[in-house]
Amino acid sequence: MASDSLPARSFSSTFAPTPAELVDIQQLARSGSLPVDPARIRAVISGAPADLERYDAEIENLKVAERNLQRKLSRRLTLERETLASYAAFCRSVLSPAQKLPNELLGEIFDLCLRKKINPGASTSRLEDQMNLLARRDLQELAQVCFRWYCVAIGTPQLWSMIIIYSGVWDRSFFHAEILMKLLESFLIRGKDHPLTIEMTISDTMRCDQVLALLSQHAQRWREVDFLASRGQNTTFHRIKNLKLDRLVSLSLDVAWEQRVKAFRKAPVLTELSFKRDFESLPRLPWSQIKTVSYDSLGAGDPVHSALSLLRAATNLTTCRLYLYLQGYDLDDESWGIHTTSRTQKLYIQLMTSTGSDPILGHFLDSLTLPHLNVLDIHPNNGSSFPLLWSTDAFLGLADRSGFHSSLTYLALHVQVKDVDLLRCLSAVPLLEKLLIRDCTPSAVTDTFLRGLQLDATTTTTPDSAPLVPNLAFFSLRCALSFTDPVYFDLLASRTSQARDFQSDLWWYATRRREVSAKLVENIAKLVAKMEGRFVFKSGAYHEDRPKRFRAILEGERML
Repeated sequence: MASDSLPARSFSSTFAPTPAELVDIQQLARSGSLPVDPARIRAVISGAPADLERYDAEIENLKVAERNLQRKLSRRLTLERETLASYAAFCRSVLSPAQKLPNELLGEIFDLCLRKKINPGASTSRLEDQMNLLARRDLQELAQVCFRWYCVAIGTPQLWSMIIIYSGVWDRSFFHAEILMKLLESFLIRGKDHPLTIEMTISDTMRCDQVLALLSQHAQRWREVDFLASRGQNTTFHRIKNLKLDRLVSLSLDVAWEQRVKAFRKAPVLTELSFKRDFESLPRLPWSQIKTVSYDSLGAGDPVHSALSLLRAATNLTTCRLYLYLQGYDLDDESWGIHTTSRTQKLYIQLMTSTGSDPILGHFLDSLTLPHLNVLDIHPNNGSSFPLLWSTDAFLGLADRSGFHSSLTYLALHVQVKDVDLLRCLSAVPLLEKLLIRDCTPSAVTDTFLRGLQLDATTTTTPDSAPLVPNLAFFSLRCALSFTDPVYFDLLASRTSQARDFQSDLWWYATRRREVSAKLVENIAKLVAKMEGRFVFKSGAYHEDRPKRFRAILEGERML
């Protein structure tokens, strides 16, 4: 009669853990702690793979047999094999590189992962997404890895510092208002005293009032705040009163403004402002400390009046970006009569005009005096089909009033201008170091213009043979190649003859009139090699406002 006892086994792993050892390693892995003596764990990690393969072979051999005792032995070996595999996996987890990371660095990694999915302005308007944002679903998944990750995810205030709320979505929610408010309150508690970044749509609803009231209780934590009206609404912003905004650095408002709004008068470190609505009267803000202003008129109201008011009010402004929709604007409007002097150092202007012959840019320049200006960038508004009509007289007048001969070092233009007029303008800015020209007509970047920029050139626009912009270190062209290659190369050769670094970019439109010659490319490659890193040249085709470089010569690099 056959015995029911199991036959002797020819193999059993020396690394197979006891129940107590398995419990210990599981607790160690889940706690995120390092072992006191890792020698045994390292031995398991290195030796277990071979024993697991031996288990697999033994189990496979036993599966072939049909006897009952051998099937029982196969099941026991399988269980033992699974236990060893689990034990080895926990051992690897305990000694993984992630275990050695400090909690602060692990929190930074979590933060980077979250910010790839959560960016102000990029969230959707679905209720499910709003709930996931408040509950930090992605963070909750990370928290399930182990007890240590849970403590880092829940206990790192930085991970709970970005709040995005679409009040219109909350208004349509089937959840009771208290549930959403509890989620937000829990979110704020977990953020402790860490500075907050807030993006919120404003609407005339009770829930919006409740959210604003709760956020206002944490006003001392606000650092970057963006309030915008719900789409299609002209919501006013007056619900919150004076706030203690000790940390507020950046404020963006896209709501209808009223003079009675006083919430942001006292913000001692506020330096960045962004407006996307016109206003009849200047907002009550600490204007003397504002350093950066961005204003987008959205085509309504009186954009010229608002833009000039901002420039006058911010007496210590360093950077100003103006996006003005001036289609059909009345040039006889009294706003043009308010001449404005501003201390801004960098001015970026984007205008959308009615036609390609609209003289509005010249009128706007006539309204300004900018005695501290270093950077001037003038472009049509994105999406505009009408490049701006340039006014040489208006620019020369501005340059004379403002003293550009001793201040302006950067000039970028995308305008309709002739080559001789462009040279006249450059004669007023002798300290210019960076020049970027986007030629929207074939009349600006010509042989005449390029010869005028050669250091050894003598033209009627440069009295006493003084070269134009002798300090030029960066020269970028975006054009249709309406010049000849030898003249362009002569310009590069004359500029690289200086004892200073020089960079030149040449981007041509897909609709260019001709190809760049192979001879020009060869000569430029030689010039780059000769300069030994002091001359950088980039070039390529330009499609849909995005350069695609298919030829680049960089600091001695060979032609691609």
